[in-house]
Parts: sequence; C-alpha cells; structure tokens
Amino acid sequence: MTKPGLDVAESLLTTSSEPDAWTTVLADLLSGSVPSGQHAETLHALGASLATGHSARDRTRQTILRLLAQREALAGPVADDPEPAVMPFWPGENPQPLPPIGGSGLAGCSIVAVNSDLNPVSLGPLASWFATPADEIVLVDLATRFRLAQVLQAAHIDDPRLRVVRIASEEACFPSQAFNAGFRIARHARILGLAGIVLERNYLSTVLLSGDFLLDCGPPDGSSILLDINRRDLSACCGFNEHLDSAAWMADDLAARLAVLGRRWGRTPTERFSRQQQPPKVEPPQMASLGDVLKSDPELAALRNRFIALVMPEWTVAALTPFFAASL
Repeated sequence: MTKPGLDVAESLLTTSSEPDAWTTVLADLLSGSVPSGQHAETLHALGASLATGHSARDRTRQTILRLLAQREALAGPVADDPEPAVMPFWPGENPQPLPPIGGSGLAGCSIVAVNSDLNPVSLGPLASWFATPADEIVLVDLATRFRLAQVLQAAHIDDPRLRVVRIASEEACFPSQAFNAGFRIARHARILGLAGIVLERNYLSTVLLSGDFLLDCGPPDGSSILLDINRRDLSACCGFNEHLDSAAWMADDLAARLAVLGRRWGRTPTERFSRQQQPPKVEPPQMASLGDVLKSDPELAALRNRFIALVMPEWTVAALTPFFAASL
C-alpha cells in the first residue's frame, strides 16, 4: 500500500495525472492511516491535484475535500495565525490602511503569488522560486480552509525572504484583489506575479527595461500566469482591475491598459520558465452546435470581455479594495 502522510502528499504534486494515486491517498486519509498532524498538508496536496479533465468527477472530488475540510475544522481548536492578516475592515483599534502600489521600491525583485482553495500554490513551483535570487517572496493566502503558513511550516519550508499574508474575509475575494494586495505589500522595484509557473534559476538574469513588461497568460482558465513588470509601470495602471473576477480576463485587461499608457509588451523568455502540469483540455463533443463551439473559443471570450470592460467603471487607484492590517 502507498505510504501515507507528507511523502505521499508531496508526490501527488508531480503525479496528478494518476487518479489511482489520488484515490489511494484519499482512502488512507478516510481510514485514519494518515497521522493527524499531516492531515492539513495531505488535504492541501489532494486539492492541488484533483483535476482530471472530467467536470463531473472533478466536482465530486471538490465536494469530498470540502466536506473533509469542514470535518477537520470541527475536530478541534484552530491555532492562532502565525502570519499577519489583512481584511476589508479592522475590528480593533488604530487600523493601518494598506497603501496603494507605490511608484518606487527597493532595488531587487519581489515575487507575488496567491494561494486559494481552487488554485493552491504547489511545492514544485514554490521550490523553483526559492532557487532564484529573488529578494522577496510574498504569498497571499486567500482565506483558505487550511492556513498557508501552517502548511508551509508542516512541510519544513522556511526562508527569510518569505512573507505570508492572509486575507481574512468571510466575503468573496477575487484573485485580482488578492494579487493587488500582494503588489501593495511587496517592497521591491521589479515585481513578478506568478500562478502555476516553474522558474528556471537564471530567469531573473533577464534585464527588464523601463517601460517594458512581460505577460504570459497560459490557458484561459487562469491557472497559469506570469507577469513581469517594473513597479513604476504597475503603479501607473493601478494593478489588476478588481471589478473583474476571471484571472484570464484581468490579465488581458491589464495588458490593454498598459498599452494605452505606452508601455511595451516584451518577448517572454519561454526557455526560462515552464507551466505546472495541467489537466488535459476537454474538447467540445463532435456533434456540438456552432454556438457550443464558439462558447468554448477563448479568443471569442477575450473579445467579449474587452467590450464589456469598455462600459464598466474606469479602474483607478480610488477603487482599490480598502484593506486594513494591524501590522505588516
């Protein structure tokens, strides 16, 4: 039988295409073979590898994990957060508002990523970020069931460059809001926003000229994004548009607004990064109607989104979510 626990949880991150391995670990978890101290990281790994490309099966797996997470939450007291939190309001005294994205920063590069229940930060990409000479790695925990800082601590991940900030909000929060919170917290002049990206060690040896930005959106589901931009340019366009709830849509909108400001979309060094393995694309049925085929076309969806964005309120710094924190 497959060995339960952290070793199996980590192996799932590289064998997500094997449904038998996923089911085996789930059975170990349900049977009590996984030690209680390893439940959080095992569930985290199961969530990161649940996709099979079959929508019905994936929905069933999500339901199972959601029920398991609720069971774990009721099993005992929740430990105090080891990381600072930001939220749309602050219940205590003397709240500190999170400032907008500043135009200047320290020399160096900040990596920013968002961890959510639907798109968790996996150990594989995270290890590749630590291998680069990045000066800071900001992970925004988007109100996940299991606190990211505790999962990282259980996996013995400790690096002085790492900053984990949790968005503590019972209300829905979009990836655009979470990424912008990370951009506002980041301290360096070059910002690298990542989702599902594995970096080569030499990625940051590429010089990013003033006025240039790199953007690679990957698949239309937004599971893989690379944004490489100078802080001054990101500040000029106020980051991602928080009116938008889709990762692919917010990336497309950001590129359009940067182009209006005269910024140049540079060539992405594809040889210096790769995407985390994604589930196979589900093609429309052969007998699908023309409407079904068009609805599944990401180019048509992007064009539709651009027209919608034109009639939406203009994205400005005044519209940023007013997050507050006790300390950062």
